[in-house]
Amino acid sequence: MAAPVGDGVMRAALPSVVLLFGLLLALAGSAARARYQSHAAADEGQAAQQHECDAAQPAVPQTHGSAAAAGKPGVLDPLGPNAACYVCHMTFVDEELAQIHLQNGSTCTDCHGLSAAHANDENIGATPPDIVIERPQINAACRKCHENHDVRPETVVAEWVRRSKAEAKRGAKPAKNPNIVCTDCHGHHRLDQQAL
Repeated sequence: MAAPVGDGVMRAALPSVVLLFGLLLALAGSAARARYQSHAAADEGQAAQQHECDAAQPAVPQTHGSAAAAGKPGVLDPLGPNAACYVCHMTFVDEELAQIHLQNGSTCTDCHGLSAAHANDENIGATPPDIVIERPQINAACRKCHENHDVRPETVVAEWVRRSKAEAKRGAKPAKNPNIVCTDCHGHHRLDQQAL
């Protein structure tokens, strides 16, 4: 009798495919963690050199918000609470805005909510996170944590327009969009593309 073909072969191979996919995800996560840890080790070396130069300066804790209020030390797990997100969003391990926020104790869930349905969706990309911040909402979202920012976006826009006009007088092409938002200057978090 001939070996099963078609649907039977697919059913027989499915557990192996799922196991292989899981193994690949685990390896990718491990590689991302190793890459991040090597960056963290380099940063620690630079921090040690900086500490020697600034020994007379007061120590500044590396955490804020609930971690600082709870008196937790300023050392953060390199992937920490974002590790589950990095399983699918590995490129955010090295992404500037994500790194800066993680180093200061803010996680993916602080901006995007717990997003359990998003995390558990096997049809990758079909379920958005609980909170998706569109361009018109960016400044308000940033102000939730950066309320004491020393310069309001409106002030930045006025300065940007002033500089654009001055540059135009010198022959530079004038700026076309004075409706800038925080992420135009402070890391765009790849808002221009859906990212995995």
